[in-house]
Order: sequence, then C-alpha cells, then structure tokens
Amino acid sequence: MTRDEARQEILVRVSVLDYLQKSERGEYICPFCNSGTGANKTGAMHYYKDTNTVACFGRCALDNGKKGRKYDVIDLHRQYTGTDYNTAISDLARQIGITIDPYIPEPDYTRPQKIKPAGSPTTDFSGQGKANTSPTENASTEAQKAPQEVQYMQEVQKDYTEYYRECKARINDPAAAEYLAFRGISPEVAHRFWLGFDPAWRSPAAIERGKNPPSSPRLIIPTSSSSYI
Repeated sequence: MTRDEARQEILVRVSVLDYLQKSERGEYICPFCNSGTGANKTGAMHYYKDTNTVACFGRCALDNGKKGRKYDVIDLHRQYTGTDYNTAISDLARQIGITIDPYIPEPDYTRPQKIKPAGSPTTDFSGQGKANTSPTENASTEAQKAPQEVQYMQEVQKDYTEYYRECKARINDPAAAEYLAFRGISPEVAHRFWLGFDPAWRSPAAIERGKNPPSSPRLIIPTSSSSYI
C-alpha cells in the first residue's frame, strides 16, 4: 500500500497507550514535557479513545498558546525512538506487517517553460506587417527591444534542477517533516511533486540586486526548472 495508506492504518491499529506511563494517581504522563511527574502527582495527558490520540494540557499546552497540544502514535514513536517522521512510519508499518510501496517515479524538470512575461515586446519574426515602416524606424525599434529580449532569454535559461535535487534530499529534515505532517502532506506526495527544504534560503532576486538578504528556512515547491514557490 502507499505510505499515506500505511499511515492511516498505523493511526488506527497501533494504540497510543503502548507509549504512555501513569502517575501514582493513575493519570497519564506526557512523554514530551513530563507533566504529571511534579509535586502535585497529577497527569497532564488526556486520552481520546475514539481518535486514538492524546493531548497534553501541561507545559506543551503553554507552549502552544494555552491550547491542548495533540499527539498521535507516530508522534509518540518518534519521541521514544528519536527517529524522523518517515522512519517512524516505516518502523510501525513493519510492526503490524504492512509493506509500503516504492515511491512513484519523479517528474522531469529539465525543460524550462518559456512563457513571455507580461509587458515584454512582441517581435514579429515572420517579416509580415512591416511594409509601411522605414529601415530607420525598424532599426530604432529593434534597438529598443534588444535589451528586454536579452533579459527575457537570461531569465528563461535559469535552471534550478540541481538546486531542487539538493532541497529534495533534505525533505526528511525534522523541521520539514513536522511542517508537512502539520499541513497533512504525506511524504509520498512531497516526493511526487519534488517538494524540498532549504534551511537557509535567501532571495535570489535580492542577491542579484547586490543586496545581502537574511536567510530563513523555506519549503521549496518547483513550478518548472526555472521557477519555484
């Protein structure tokens, strides 16, 4: 089955209770912040049987804007084993006898999309429609178009394919995996669409203008070999 289907099976078939301990009063203890082990001897975890999830209303809740922070069995497995999201799914799939299908072949982003930008000059290369213009007027018009045409050709010739490969290799980074899981994007979908992660992205446009922009972690979504979001 697909990795996303395996994930759904895991969330149903592997109980979160297998990863929880109880305090002296029989309350669940949070494995993330250890709420429930203090002087008051009370637990901070609430178990939701219908969804096979837990929520911490202790320190985790304070870090989450005073709202109970929910965790599923994959989150708990990662906490106890120190593995990343993909490894946790693979481990739990083997535990319940599930075989995950290989990833779907990757798309080819080696061919740039040469879309003429809005406002760029329209050059007639057919020779038609120029009978009423003088050679001087033609030369003047072409001279004005040339810099913009050169700039356009430089833009469409940019190739980020190698950059995509580097970012794609980092998609299992804990920060990227956590964000994708939060957005409900499975690893299979991320690989299929070449989603990548750049922990120190800097604006290429700002750099080209001679500026020194700050770096920040970004999810990279290719739209062609010469453009991305």
